[in-house]
Amino acid sequence: MQKVQEVQKVTDNMDQSTYPLSAKQPKGRVLVVDDEEYAREVLGDILDSLGFEVISAKDGFEGLDSFEAESNGISACVIDLTMPGMAGLELLEKIRNIDQTVPVILVSGYTRHEVRQKEANSANVGFLQKPFTKGQFQDALEARLATND
Repeated sequence: MQKVQEVQKVTDNMDQSTYPLSAKQPKGRVLVVDDEEYAREVLGDILDSLGFEVISAKDGFEGLDSFEAESNGISACVIDLTMPGMAGLELLEKIRNIDQTVPVILVSGYTRHEVRQKEANSANVGFLQKPFTKGQFQDALEARLATND
C-alpha cells in the first residue's frame, strides 16, 4: 500500500503537458506526392498508422518545394509517377540533386518493367504497382529504410 501511495504522489506531481501519456515520437517524416487527393489520404492514413508523420503534396512542384524546405527532416518519399506538370521521375531527379540517398518509393498503375530503366539510374528507389495492400506498402517502405541505414 505504501508503494502505491508513493507512485500516486509522483504521478500526481508530474506535469502532463511535459509527459503526455499518449504521445509517441514519430518514426520519421514521409513526403507523399500524388495528384489524387484520395491516394494522398489513404497513404497518409497508412503512414500514420505505422507511426510516421506525413507531409502531403498535390503535384511535383509542391513536392519539390516541400522537400527543399524539409529535406533534412524527411525520412522517405512516396511519389506517384504520372502527375500533370512535373511527373514523378522528374521530381525524383530533382530530389536526387538535393539528396542522393533519401529512400523513395515510386507508385504507379504502370508495371515495374515499364519503369525499370529509369528507376535503375537512381539509388534506393523502390516501386509499387497500384493497387497495393497496406502490407505490401509497409514491406516496401521498410526495405527502403533498411537500405538507407
